[in-house]
Amino acid sequence: MRITVFEYEKLLIKQHRNEQLHYITAMDAAQLQNIFVGDVPAFVRRDNYVAAQQWVGVVDLQGLSIEVLPKISFCESSLQNRKILINMLCTVDHITLSSPRESSVSIESFGFRDLMIYNYIVLLEQYVKSSLILDYVKITKTQSVLRGKIDFRQQFNRPEEFPTKFKCTYSKYLKDNKINQLLLCALTQMFNDTGSSQLRYRIKKLTHEFSDIQNVSRDIALKTHIAFNSINSRIQSPVCFARLYLENLSVGFSAGKQKAQFMLFDMSKLYERYVYCCYHKIYGSHVNYQYAKKYLVKSSSGRRYILLRPDIVLKRDDCLTILDTKWKRIHGFAKESDIYQMNAYGTSFDGCRAVYLLYPYDSDSTAYIGDYSLELANNTRQNLRIRLVDLSISLNWPQFRSHLISLVE
Repeated sequence: MRITVFEYEKLLIKQHRNEQLHYITAMDAAQLQNIFVGDVPAFVRRDNYVAAQQWVGVVDLQGLSIEVLPKISFCESSLQNRKILINMLCTVDHITLSSPRESSVSIESFGFRDLMIYNYIVLLEQYVKSSLILDYVKITKTQSVLRGKIDFRQQFNRPEEFPTKFKCTYSKYLKDNKINQLLLCALTQMFNDTGSSQLRYRIKKLTHEFSDIQNVSRDIALKTHIAFNSINSRIQSPVCFARLYLENLSVGFSAGKQKAQFMLFDMSKLYERYVYCCYHKIYGSHVNYQYAKKYLVKSSSGRRYILLRPDIVLKRDDCLTILDTKWKRIHGFAKESDIYQMNAYGTSFDGCRAVYLLYPYDSDSTAYIGDYSLELANNTRQNLRIRLVDLSISLNWPQFRSHLISLVE
């Protein structure tokens, strides 16, 4: 059973589960209450309901999958919503998704996790068509023929084998390397996670291509550092996708020691990073993220306090445009604390032309789109602009690019 809800939407606690009415049991609620991302609870519980906070993704309980999607205006379907979420995650992690060449698989019924798995399968299928990449693997082995370097410490600790055999360390160009081990590890995990027979069939076919590859644990796979270069650049998207999946997969336990597997993302942080990545794609090095250059307070001794760190700074014509993202709806007007924050940015950074608050598009927030001014001392003003980002068009990059440029021009 799969229940799909949106951020802050209630899951009602009833005696029996109901997919359409979003009913869960008290035991389900207890498990959700015990899910933490870091030190932060992912769900808040009240007397008769549980609701997700700013977290989106999927939670797997015994016999129940709960999918939490972001609220994105103008989305025609949950499928489009899932696609936008995955596109945001991939953009932030520098993953270029591939379009499948065939349409034999119907993705309409896929939830968020299965759609993630499907995209990874498509990337991997295209990768194996051009053969598995080879890489140098360091091998340490005792043998009768000298090869590479002798490990003298090990050599003299084994006098019974000296000098007829040598403890050698050398490199060999192999398919069984850390790149392919990571890809196989993610593929194996996905096979265990999906309930789709279509996806399991395609994963099995792919697994045959990795028959000579050692299947390592997730911890070992994630510890390996992989540097990309001109030789292995074609593998960057599959590797980054494998890391994205494995790093964000967690297992929690309720008071009854029942396992709850979950993959949850902080939508506020994701929105911030996504908007930055898009503007960086447009303006390149003229865009900075978390621009920590100024302190708000300075003591008489010269010590500085309160480092200002705006989300995004756009440098053009020796002027700064400061952008701050807010994953929230506007109620009444922007929050006082957000305005104070923008006031600090606008008055502390030299050459600041304007400060922007960028909210996700919402029909109830359109009344507050506009150009404002922060009224400062000596009749001076700082430009404050409130804009709404329409994520529903983000899958069409040319259109979304034009939209983002129009917001800051």
